[in-house]
Formats: sequence, structure tokens, C-alpha cells
Amino acid sequence: MTKNKLKNKQRGLQKLFDSFPTHISLANHDEGWAIRPKAMQKRFKKIWGQEQTPSLYFPIIIQWSEKGRGFGEYAFWQLDGQIFCNNGCDSKETIKRILCQMVDQAIFMDPSDGEKVNPEHRKLINRERLLFCAAIKQEQEKSESKKSHNN
Repeated sequence: MTKNKLKNKQRGLQKLFDSFPTHISLANHDEGWAIRPKAMQKRFKKIWGQEQTPSLYFPIIIQWSEKGRGFGEYAFWQLDGQIFCNNGCDSKETIKRILCQMVDQAIFMDPSDGEKVNPEHRKLINRERLLFCAAIKQEQEKSESKKSHNN
């Protein structure tokens, strides 16, 4: 590739990265583990040829995009009392900056310093909790139904 083409490609990528909003979100890649642990374990073993360790069932995944930089994700988990981070080769300072941006954009459910909770935010959180509990209950009922059918 010629230098000119390479520079144009780099400018194009920078233009793309400049168009990204700065945003951080939490991802739940492992919700299935909470609802269907046996099925997820079987699937994991089929794909990877080994059993998944319980300490890695629920990593905290932080997805981010940053204007002028790009996008990525960090995964945090705990094993034997140590916290690990899959940092995508980013420095501690960069990860701290991203985490601080996440805290700044967060809506706090238990405000301090006399702040008031937005009732709409409280309703949204309660709805999500109810949906998650309903999904777990539905899986339990399916499991019990299968057990009684097999007996």
C-alpha cells in the first residue's frame, strides 16, 4: 500500500472514530448462567471442551465508545480473592478515565447530599427486576415440569 493510500485510510478511520459518541454501558453476556446454569454449562463444555469455573460466570463487562478513540470493552472478575481485568491492552489510567465517565453518567438510585430520586428511573429499575425474577421463575417451573413428567 502506498503512503498516500495509507494516510487516506488513517484519515478515514480517524473520521470514523471522531463520529463515535463518548458512551459507557454494562453488558450482561452471562444472563443465561443465572437462568439456565446447567444448559449453559453443557453449551460451554461443548464449545470449549472443558467446564466453566463458577467464579467466571458473572464477569462485569463494561462496553465503551469514545469520541476520537474508538470502542471496546473491559471484563472484570474475581478469582481466589483477586480482581482480574481483561483490559484490551489499555493502561490503568485509560481504564480509570472510562470508569469515571461511567460513574458520571450513572443515575444513582440511593442519592446522597439531598438529591432526589427520579420516580421514572425507580419504575424502570423495578420493572427490570420483575422481568428478571419472572424469567428465573419460568425456568424453575419448566425444570419442575420436566421432573414431574419424567417420574
